[in-house]
Amino acid sequence: VGNWLEVKECINIMTMGASGKTPECISRSKDLIEITLTLAAQMLVQAKKAATLQEGIAMAQDHLLSGKCWKKFREMVQAQGGSLRCIESPEDYPKAKYSAKVISPKKGFITSIDALEIGLVGVLIGAGRKSIDESVDFSAGIWFHIRPGQYVENGQVLATIYTERNTVVANATK
Repeated sequence: VGNWLEVKECINIMTMGASGKTPECISRSKDLIEITLTLAAQMLVQAKKAATLQEGIAMAQDHLLSGKCWKKFREMVQAQGGSLRCIESPEDYPKAKYSAKVISPKKGFITSIDALEIGLVGVLIGAGRKSIDESVDFSAGIWFHIRPGQYVENGQVLATIYTERNTVVANATK
């Protein structure tokens, strides 16, 4: 959750074939990949480029794994005057000054994640805003290390909070 973290996840997905991290990336971002391929497939069907949703999904997946999506994304960034340096080396993007880990207080299965609570924490740390006149901190966000349905141990890191707001970082992990 958070502007840069979401862009970084998309970059990881678009470059997973070339990076050799395909299984790891698919495991981490399974839901995002699935919904994106389905939406792309629906557009291909509507444009009459694919006869069925399944054919469209196969086409979209081929474009993703072949690097065509990454190439088009780079073209779009350039066309809008963006810096390729940031997307080609996402680890060089400025990081938030402060971070804190959210630790599991007990062992067990993660049954759900409260999206409203996560959104409110996002606002608290600067990744979102209460009103249009507030600024957004593009480096702020929440990186989840787990997904619903996973088993976690007591003391395991569930998420990492990133922010420029030192005064809220401790409260954001509760």
